[in-house]
Amino acid sequence: MNEVADNFNKFFVNIGPELAEQIPNSIFPTEQTESYLERNMNTMFLTAVTEKEVIETVFKCANKTSTDCDDIDMFVLKKVIEGISKPLTYISNLSFQTGTFPNKMKIAKVVPLFKTGNKHLFTNYRPVSLLPQFSKILEKLFNKRLDKFIDKHKLITESQYGFRANRSTALALVDSVEEITNSIDQKQYTIGIFLDLKKAFDTINHNILIRKLELYGIRGIVLKWMKSYLSDRKQFVKMGAYCSSCLDITCGVPQGSVLGPKLLNLYINDLCKVSESKYILFADDTNIFFSGNNLQLLEHKINTELKKIKIWFDTNKLSLN
Repeated sequence: MNEVADNFNKFFVNIGPELAEQIPNSIFPTEQTESYLERNMNTMFLTAVTEKEVIETVFKCANKTSTDCDDIDMFVLKKVIEGISKPLTYISNLSFQTGTFPNKMKIAKVVPLFKTGNKHLFTNYRPVSLLPQFSKILEKLFNKRLDKFIDKHKLITESQYGFRANRSTALALVDSVEEITNSIDQKQYTIGIFLDLKKAFDTINHNILIRKLELYGIRGIVLKWMKSYLSDRKQFVKMGAYCSSCLDITCGVPQGSVLGPKLLNLYINDLCKVSESKYILFADDTNIFFSGNNLQLLEHKINTELKKIKIWFDTNKLSLN
């Protein structure tokens, strides 16, 4: 069974890199796509963490009984947090001050979850990644500060409805319907293009992400922390009492993480600058609406804009389903 677990782990850890290798290299320099990003002249800083904040953060977490690589669950952590809040606060502040995410918090336990079909095919299993409980706390503390910076400087496009407070699929649908009905009222043609990214969380290129974060204002010690957070990650597969060996994760954002969805939003944020058409995004699902009075001219415009969008996807190492 250990060999089976090893084979599962090899399959899961190679999903992102193998898909990224299939994406053609863009003939355009990265700087050209970065021109869609405006440099934020403000820089993010990390404020100190307090014991009260640590305790409140833990108690706000869901009471899940799934255990991490150290066999700790959130229910147990809540029972002992008041007794360990002082050292945990010290570790959190030290992490922010040194720009270092502890390596012990980068190990994911992965459980294969069968979907449907042939049970002997790895592709019919979904990897459920269980990250260390303490890493979730540190991520939540960082995410709280990142949210304030993003909201203050309005860094995320209003077209993005995924993983944002007071946004939902229902509101995205309302926006889509309004775009279509407004065009109908103006007696215009409307064509919708619906794009779905393939394994976006698994294929995010770390170097490109870091460059974008720097442009958004995440610099200095905070950027160093983010580099540390993304690098040197490992995972192992657990099947019953059997465990695989640990393997390195080389691309993508951590599955099951607090920061993963936020980093995805920042990564694809500038896609909306590629075309002047109407974008409606929900995480990695992208809807683009084109409107016009002349159907032939509209089709020509769509083909032209889609070529530009394809260049953006290739340059950012993302692929479509």
